Amino acid sequence: MNKKYVLDSPQPDYIFHRLTDITVDELKKWGVKAVGLDIDNTLTYDMTYSVPEEGIQWVKAVKKAGYPVVLVSNTFINRAVYISFLLGGVPFIAPAIKPYTYALKLAARLAKVKPDEMVMIGDQIFKDCLCANRVGAVSVRVDPFAVETVFARHHEKRRKKEAEYYASLENK
Repeated sequence: MNKKYVLDSPQPDYIFHRLTDITVDELKKWGVKAVGLDIDNTLTYDMTYSVPEEGIQWVKAVKKAGYPVVLVSNTFINRAVYISFLLGGVPFIAPAIKPYTYALKLAARLAKVKPDEMVMIGDQIFKDCLCANRVGAVSVRVDPFAVETVFARHHEKRRKKEAEYYASLENK
């Protein structure tokens, strides 16, 4: 992959509206060999135990194309186990404690690739994208499904911080 390590930058390499907008052809173009996938507001709605059918089909298509998929989520373990089950038993790491990099490095080991041969897809630049950038993985941000309702005050601060970050880029 040979992406330059950008240790403290949360800037995503790519931005998409939804997970399902990312095609297998995009993965091929990026030269990745495995997919790290966030759960909350990326694959499914915040703190729910269901996965929309299009998310399940996306994971199946990516796996069928030969890409290992590993869930890398800050959610609690019982929920990750259940979501993994819904996806046919994909491996998972939870809680991942992103933006720390241990979980993404472990995900790479599970997928039998180097961290810089992965893509990390998630909805948060200061968690998912920063974690990916710290290990040299391709970072992809998708728009959240909805405004988070659990821990709303925490997420409101995060959204404000992300907006300030993007505004600072525009002023450069």
